[in-house]
Amino acid sequence: MDNKPAVFIRVMQEALLGIDLTSLSHLKIGTEWAEVQILTDPFVVFRKDRYQPVVLVEELETELKYLLFVSAKSLDERLEPLRVRRGALVG
Repeated sequence: MDNKPAVFIRVMQEALLGIDLTSLSHLKIGTEWAEVQILTDPFVVFRKDRYQPVVLVEELETELKYLLFVSAKSLDERLEPLRVRRGALVG
């Protein structure tokens, strides 16, 4: 058996390389359109005395990276079919 990490783990590690997650702010979702690229599959961060599921995203216009909290049901209902169809959220 090969000891290489799964593809999504490797992609997540590469996406997170050199990024201090504690310094990233979260992407604020509003009514305005924000074009983002998802850089990782979901993982958890410890914020506000609890673990919270997030994905790392890059806002395409500014190239800034943010954490996007994915615990909201309205967001999950859109992301999960995308993940199932494509096999991953990354990209």
